[in-house]
Amino acid sequence: MGDKVGQYETDPYGLLEFAVGSEDDFWCFDYCWVENNTKIRLHAVINSETGSFIMDAQPPEEVEVERAVEAAEALVDAAISWCYDNDVEIDVKGWNQDPLYFVRDLKASIDFIKNRGKYLKVERIQE
Repeated sequence: MGDKVGQYETDPYGLLEFAVGSEDDFWCFDYCWVENNTKIRLHAVINSETGSFIMDAQPPEEVEVERAVEAAEALVDAAISWCYDNDVEIDVKGWNQDPLYFVRDLKASIDFIKNRGKYLKVERIQE
């Protein structure tokens, strides 16, 4: 989880690491860190086998780190709504993840970056 540090491009459909929907119709997501880890690029793609299309649901968008979790939650909410509106059953077992896995992974990545300095910081002991 949270292993996106150093990745600079998004490829939701290529990686298929994060997804919501069924085997045939689903949204897939990806993120990466940009601008010296000050922003996160979010990206979502819809793959509809029954509709015979693949398209960006959310073209790559860079957001401030402070807004990233909220923006990712909004993407997942949109995916769930799309599934509901299109009678697509959300298959947690088939994707081996629940819909919020993407958000949790993003949050873990943010926490890692924010806390990394604390692990490296050595404080001088005053005598």
